[in-house]
Amino acid sequence: MSNYDSTYSFNNQSNLIHKPSKPNWKRSSFNFLPFILIQQFNSRQAFGWNDGEMQQLKAYQMIARPGVNFNYGSIELQLAPEYYFASENSTARLFNGQSFLKVHLGPISIGFSNENLWWGPGWKNALIMSYNAPGFLHATINTKKPVDTKWGTISFQWIGGKLKESGVLPLRINSVYNGNFVYQPKLQEDRILTAIHFNWTPKWTPYLTVGYSGAAYFYANDWGTKASLGAIYARCKMPEELAELYLYK
Repeated sequence: MSNYDSTYSFNNQSNLIHKPSKPNWKRSSFNFLPFILIQQFNSRQAFGWNDGEMQQLKAYQMIARPGVNFNYGSIELQLAPEYYFASENSTARLFNGQSFLKVHLGPISIGFSNENLWWGPGWKNALIMSYNAPGFLHATINTKKPVDTKWGTISFQWIGGKLKESGVLPLRINSVYNGNFVYQPKLQEDRILTAIHFNWTPKWTPYLTVGYSGAAYFYANDWGTKASLGAIYARCKMPEELAELYLYK
């Protein structure tokens, strides 16, 4: 579902299939995105991760995503809804998928998006944001690619949005540990999330990248009680050895 860029994938696996060029206010562009079809079948064990809308089911599941992309000047609109179907109980749902509306101002993009986010490090498992659930509607301010400065290259993203109940319960809601149920039901209220991601590649050490990701979320009706998580990490590329070293905390 994504294309990796050797410089930028440390921070984000972009769902943006059509890369915007320089703003052109004299003419617009309209493109159809490749049709994406993802299928999964688990016959013996409910299994899966980083697969978006799909759930851990012993069943057949599929995600179908068409899409169109429209550009006019600095404005970009992408409509890429995702249709989800599971054979268990004939479940079918339509999600906003990888849709967004953004304004590109030089190296910065500002707008609203429903895209999945991948805040690393990691190729298969990210620390803060991943594809382990459907995307959610959020405001975003971010760099489109690493930006050159006199201290090296930097990239960042800030998001703010609302999280809703998925309606999907954990697999083992009746598990008990030390006489207590492991699963504790949460309040059926929307949550507010704000998060930031930043990384820096110093010009003196072009093979070293350091970064920070952090997120905080709280109930919409209770701003005083919140939970937060964060990660500090680094990546060291060793091109001659064809290897990379990751450190995080």
